[in-house]
Amino acid sequence: MSFSASAESLDSLQTEHTRLEEVRDSLLTQRAVLATRLDTLANQIYRLKRADTGGVAETLQQALRQTLELADRIERVDMAFEVVRTALSHLRQKLRAHYDREIGAAIAALEQGPDADRAGRLRALQRARGALEEGGMEIRLAEAQMLVVREDDGPDEIRQKADLMEDMAAQTRVKTDAVMRRIKRLEEERRLRIRMATLRGELDFFDEAVLEGRSLSSGQAVEGTGGVLLDEAGPASENALPDAMAAAGDTDERSGSDATEIVESGSTPERGFVVGREIGVPYAQIPPEVLTSDDLVSEIARLKGLQKALTTREQALKQRAEAFRKHLQRMLEEGR
Repeated sequence: MSFSASAESLDSLQTEHTRLEEVRDSLLTQRAVLATRLDTLANQIYRLKRADTGGVAETLQQALRQTLELADRIERVDMAFEVVRTALSHLRQKLRAHYDREIGAAIAALEQGPDADRAGRLRALQRARGALEEGGMEIRLAEAQMLVVREDDGPDEIRQKADLMEDMAAQTRVKTDAVMRRIKRLEEERRLRIRMATLRGELDFFDEAVLEGRSLSSGQAVEGTGGVLLDEAGPASENALPDAMAAAGDTDERSGSDATEIVESGSTPERGFVVGREIGVPYAQIPPEVLTSDDLVSEIARLKGLQKALTTREQALKQRAEAFRKHLQRMLEEGR
């Protein structure tokens, strides 16, 4: 599949996803309005049945008819909502697959060389992928909020609603744990970058000091012998200069070998910093060279906000499920 065809397909899927979300939100609004009217009628019917005054039969019959009509409309809305919900679920699966392919292609392209446009597209794809998951959680939360205890709910219905909310709370906890693991990996990546930058600075300083020391030593040696290099025997000879150059070459080779071992092994004897190839280990999706330091900071902040929102949702679902359990317990104790 060509990139243009893939992008066009992704755009069409995104457009359809937006349309279905609008239909879903409209159905949720309709159901909320109908449910409120149904609750009002249920309370009215309850008061009419308990009233001792005459002349309420016609009003009661009218309220009962309206209740049946509202219940029928709610059922139709629920059926339409289920159709849209199923379509959205399938569409999200397709979008996830497209996003994953596009993100993989963008990462592969960036590995060939840095490019601001490609990096921007990668970040946009990642944000869209994250928003897709958050949107799925929002609809599940909205479905849970639709669940209320009705007057005609029996123990089985209330128990099923409580079970559903507890299951949703458990799923939210799984998502929270995944976000926390991602935050931990990103924070470790950031710390490793800081350590590697510090190590690079120390190595640069060491190289400069070594070069400066060699220059001073050479100057002092030449000056002390009147400009003539001497071997250990004392007098200058034809072999003195080649021997000195060979010794210097051996020293350079050992020094270069030691430096290579430090960088490739990923540690130094003094501090044990993890550098070199190990820097890419925390990332499974994005190579470190793709993300800038600012990207890391902003992504960590975004994920921490998502973690807080998920924790709040989990607590709300647990509290709602607990309230349903208590209502069920009272119902059973009263023998209803």
